[in-house]
Amino acid sequence: MKYILFYFLLFPFFVFSQSEVKIEYWDNGEILSQVHYKDGIREGSCRYYYKNGIMMTEGFYLNGKMSGYWHSFHPNGNIESKGKYDYRNSGVYSQKTGKWIYYDFDGYKISESTIILGIENIKFVARIYDKNPQEIIEYVREFSELGDALKSPVDTYSSGMRARLSFGICLAIDFQHYIIDEVVAVGDKSFRAKSRAAFKRKIKDASVILASHSTDIVTEYCDCGILIGRKKIKYFDCINSLTNAYNEQFNVQKT
Repeated sequence: MKYILFYFLLFPFFVFSQSEVKIEYWDNGEILSQVHYKDGIREGSCRYYYKNGIMMTEGFYLNGKMSGYWHSFHPNGNIESKGKYDYRNSGVYSQKTGKWIYYDFDGYKISESTIILGIENIKFVARIYDKNPQEIIEYVREFSELGDALKSPVDTYSSGMRARLSFGICLAIDFQHYIIDEVVAVGDKSFRAKSRAAFKRKIKDASVILASHSTDIVTEYCDCGILIGRKKIKYFDCINSLTNAYNEQFNVQKT
């Protein structure tokens, strides 16, 4: 009797999942798609076809999202593109990652691009300077306020997002020299204030080359400078002399 009771206690813990292959057809009878499903969610290999029966795309799904290597083909059967998708639990969609290659209708390679995510960019810089990648990622994530956008390709970023990413990386690592182009002017008022305060702390122990159209920013961060304009380049060892010359040259009225 003890053995029978033990058997019934174990039985409810068995879980059965249902896998199937769904096949859809074009109106001419040709296969449109063959997709593996598990418990109603796309899971496993898949193939999509043109109406002429030629394969259009083949790839793999993981938990309903595109994952791993995918290949696309032209209607004549020649390859059109190939590359990898990154599956991320926190994201709504998968993103292209790594190297992607594109081909023309005749199968000749026409372009090649490397898709870099924001977070991969941070890791790359951290490893160059022998820093802990996770520590740098956490700093940049908090400072830049980019959040989950760090898991998206950098080439989808706006100019402001790129500036936040690059400036965040600059602040996360202690450099001896900084070359900055208007970055402290990025974002809303609170973010600009935060950026300027953090930047001032950094340059206490570093030198900086700053390109700016703002005399206020130049005065705040620099003690000498070069004025470029109207076919003339002039060095000033006093920053106030530079800003006065700038205002005079470009007819800037003081308020």
